[in-house]
Amino acid sequence: MELKNLIIIGDSIARGYVTPDGTVACWGSILSRKLAQDLQTNIGLCNLSVGGITTPDILKSSLLLSQNVHDPIIIVLSFGVNDIRRIGQEENLPPCEISTKDRLETWEKIIDILQKKFSAPIFITGILPFNEAIYPLHLGQDYKLYRLNKDAELYNQNLKDFAAKKNITFMNWATKIDIHTWPNYLIDELHPNAEGHKILSDIAYEWVRQII
Repeated sequence: MELKNLIIIGDSIARGYVTPDGTVACWGSILSRKLAQDLQTNIGLCNLSVGGITTPDILKSSLLLSQNVHDPIIIVLSFGVNDIRRIGQEENLPPCEISTKDRLETWEKIIDILQKKFSAPIFITGILPFNEAIYPLHLGQDYKLYRLNKDAELYNQNLKDFAAKKNITFMNWATKIDIHTWPNYLIDELHPNAEGHKILSDIAYEWVRQII
């Protein structure tokens, strides 16, 4: 049976994490298994996700040209949360780490590279809501890190508009979850727990099956 790959390029949320019992919680791995069973085909998972990575980091890295990226059935791009980090010493809120202009220009280049290389459908995931009650995080030497849901909402709108322009699918998690109870499915300020990853895989499955 021919092997097709679910390609995920993302950040620490897409990478998943090892639970206390030693299993890996990752929405992408759950999704690949569900697709393989549903489509009755051999689907591998190529998860090229890196913790802490920003959108410009993706473009600068070798991830897009990796030899592991081959024979995709779909490509899912799941990053951006680190673009809207706000880090500073001052009491006044510092700006987002990556400006809106720089984000969108970089997204344009990333999509162009992938569309020239592959004919497989491309999906972009949105930014998940944060548990703002945990912020700011203290990084030492009086530096503080903030993530704001208003920044995530603006970024999601930007990505929705961009995806429509590029004729690709935008999967906005935030429209499919209860943002008030979502903190119950997090292990910290932003990373989903095992149940949270299952919820995300179910949402992604609904979107993906509309295309393939």
